[in-house]
Amino acid sequence: MHFLSPESAFMRGLSTVIDAVWITILMIVASLPAITAGSALVAANYAARRSLAGIGHVTRDFFAAFKSNFMQATILWLILGIPGAALVVLWIVVRSWALLAPQLIATCFWIISFEWVWWLQARFANSLVGTLKNSLIFGLTKWPYTVVIVMLDCFIFVLLFASMAVMLRGLFLLALVAPGGLVMVKSAILNYAMRSYVA
Repeated sequence: MHFLSPESAFMRGLSTVIDAVWITILMIVASLPAITAGSALVAANYAARRSLAGIGHVTRDFFAAFKSNFMQATILWLILGIPGAALVVLWIVVRSWALLAPQLIATCFWIISFEWVWWLQARFANSLVGTLKNSLIFGLTKWPYTVVIVMLDCFIFVLLFASMAVMLRGLFLLALVAPGGLVMVKSAILNYAMRSYVA
């Protein structure tokens, strides 16, 4: 098979990279009013899953999911965003050994929920409370997958900071590919983790 054939591994890979870049751009644009970031994350997960499955159209899928999930995703963003900001302030400002254990536990639960909630909202029709509850249940019971996606986030952040320090010219390209690419990789991992529920 010729490598420029639409069915070749090269062209499929190139198409996936282009979709990842476009998902990044759509996420950035849709998140410009910060309040809509939750809807943008849900829409990105939905578009990424359909792109990886080779169905739909990224732009159409993104905005359809953005619109249909807007209210619930925005509330989820506020529910997670306010405690998340409070935890950041606590870690920066508070220096108390007495609060260390509760801070660690709260941070772990927050990270687990944040990693799962957008994919779950994009994949299943559920109540607000149900989505939050399931994000913790699945995040804890399927902890190896949770660890992998958290490590992926950490790797990308380290890569971005390293690029700022060492290879500034590559930072723009990395920033353009990484967010959408990360959503696509994490979507594939979570889809595999939940294969018995989504088959």
